[in-house]
Amino acid sequence: MQNNVYYQSVNSIETLPVYKYNWKNTKDQKEIFYRKNPSYQLWYKGLKEKKIDWIIVKKEGDYIEKEWIKNYPEIFKLLFTSDIAELYEFIN
Repeated sequence: MQNNVYYQSVNSIETLPVYKYNWKNTKDQKEIFYRKNPSYQLWYKGLKEKKIDWIIVKKEGDYIEKEWIKNYPEIFKLLFTSDIAELYEFIN
């Protein structure tokens, strides 16, 4: 069995395995590069094209993905929650 973990940008359909992103940048640099000009359509298209099954969203922080997931409960089904994150099934 195998799983791949991707970071799906909120402003691009492009995805990369998580280990290929440069997470060592400062928070401000990451916000500009990965989170500027969010678009639900691009985010959704990226999830669909990559054939994503599950989405993990950290509870801490103000992420736009939380709003999108809340607005489309027919597409994002909550499977598990903990003190740290929530796991959703992506129904595509």
